[in-house]
Amino acid sequence: MSRRPAILRLIGANLPLWLLGVLFAGIGALLAGIGLNQALNDWTWMQARTTTGRVMLTEWKRAKDESRLIVIYGYKDDLGAIYHNTAILARKLGKINLEPATPVVVLYRSDDHSKSRMQLELGSGEWIPILVIGSFEIIAGAVFLTVAARRLLGALSESSELPLGPEKTGSSSER
Repeated sequence: MSRRPAILRLIGANLPLWLLGVLFAGIGALLAGIGLNQALNDWTWMQARTTTGRVMLTEWKRAKDESRLIVIYGYKDDLGAIYHNTAILARKLGKINLEPATPVVVLYRSDDHSKSRMQLELGSGEWIPILVIGSFEIIAGAVFLTVAARRLLGALSESSELPLGPEKTGSSSER
C-alpha cells in the first residue's frame, strides 16, 4: 500500500519534465501531421497533367477580415475539351497581375477535371519548415520523457522504502 503514494511522489517530483515531454511531443505530432498532409497534397499534384490556361475573370473578395483573389480560369485538356474552374489565391502571394486573358499554368487530373489547380495555388515547399519543426519538437519531447523515466526508474531502484515485490524465501517445491 505504501508503494502507490511513494510512486506518485516520485512522479510529482519530475512533473515538469513529464508535462514538457508530453507537451512538446503532442505539439510536434500536430505540426508534423500538418506538414506531412501538405507534403502529400503537393506530391499528388506533382503527378497531375500540366497545361496552359487563360484567366477569364478576377475579383477580390473579403472573407473573415482577409482579402482573397478569386480567379476564374479556363483550360484545354489533351483531347481539346475546354474546362473552367475557380481558384482562390491568398494575399500572401503579394501583388499578382492576373488580368483577363493572362496565361497561367494549370494542373489537372484527367479522370476528374473538377479537381484542377492553378500552379499559383499550390504551395512552394511551405510544408518543409512545419515538418522539420514538428520533428524537432517530437525529439525534444522524447528527450524530456526519457529523462523523466530514467529519474523515476533510478529512484525506484535506489529507494529502500519501496518494496519491489514480495520476498520469496525458499523454492516453490518446499511448500
